[in-house]
Amino acid sequence: MMNVRLCVITAAIFVYQCFAADSTLVQQSSLVLQVGDRDTAAQKAIVRAESVGGWLLCWNEWKVSLRVPSGELRRYLASLDSIGLKVDETFSSQDQGAEIENLRASILSRKKLLDSYFAMVKSTNGNQVQTIERALVDLISQIEIDEGRLHSMEAKVREALVDISFRIENRNLPAPTGQSHFAWLNHLNLTEHRGEFK
Repeated sequence: MMNVRLCVITAAIFVYQCFAADSTLVQQSSLVLQVGDRDTAAQKAIVRAESVGGWLLCWNEWKVSLRVPSGELRRYLASLDSIGLKVDETFSSQDQGAEIENLRASILSRKKLLDSYFAMVKSTNGNQVQTIERALVDLISQIEIDEGRLHSMEAKVREALVDISFRIENRNLPAPTGQSHFAWLNHLNLTEHRGEFK
């Protein structure tokens, strides 16, 4: 009975690992948060991304771009509710499985061709070696390009892109008394200078 349970558990783990490894979805989320202080909100969003294994990609005055592990994306997006009010949110996913498989097949076939070229070098004379060497250089370059594309694609699958834009909360309207909520404005004596702006 114990052996049966171990087999079932092992099979379940194997299925989960295969599913996780074979995931080929590139996920992206864009949202707008309404906040009181965008710098504080941006810092909180970055800290939370780092806490789930993510990292900062770009940060400017109004926007933060982050990479978050794809498996943590939903949980991370839900955690942003406590930072600000979501006024807009979009989510997209694209299956890159076909392109990834094509790249893997291309790399494999070119590496086999590379092996055959190396074998040919050993059995050819001096004149033919130069021709084969040029073909080798071109083939190695093509393999490196494909491997770079494959690594980039796999990185996008592993880590979702999150773009967060910030909108400042609406300020209170000026008081009917003419007094500002900003104390320093109340001491500028603007009524004396109002005529200068007409």
